[in-house]
Amino acid sequence: MKLKIDNMDHLGRGISKIDGKICFIPKTIPGDIVEASLYKENKKYNIFKMDKLDMSSKLRCDYICPYYLECGGCNIRGLDYQEQLKFKENKVKNIFRKYLNIEIKPNVIGSKDTEGYRNKITYHYDQHLGLVGEYNKIIPIDRCLLVSDKVNEVYELIKKEDLRKIKKVTIRECNKSYKRSR
Repeated sequence: MKLKIDNMDHLGRGISKIDGKICFIPKTIPGDIVEASLYKENKKYNIFKMDKLDMSSKLRCDYICPYYLECGGCNIRGLDYQEQLKFKENKVKNIFRKYLNIEIKPNVIGSKDTEGYRNKITYHYDQHLGLVGEYNKIIPIDRCLLVSDKVNEVYELIKKEDLRKIKKVTIRECNKSYKRSR
């Protein structure tokens, strides 16, 4: 089924409508036109899986992660970085408006680092260690571009171990220069 993406939800999924019913399509962004198939039907909304990108949005950028389309870790990676910042600003504004009835103008500060900035990640195990992807499938990966090199090094060591008795592993890099105030 051909769908035009009009908006994004707070999880970063593209939104389209069919006969007035909301349809969520992960890994799509406003302006995309995609071929998609129904993944899950609900009373109030449907979830689709993008089968093919027919026409790319002008907001879309190249993503260098080989796992982007499968993995659930960086849902808005397909957006240009400046558009990612706008998405995050609007998300905060909408949360304050919806739950607190307050209009705010958050001061969003971009980062010079768009990779390797995360210091924590949780991997899941189900026959292999990886990240939970779209549609709850475990995606085995070699490394995550969003986490630091140290976190990726620890992941390399852990995935060689016998992990049959665990369900998930969280790796966090501690900043040694951080001092807790009392």
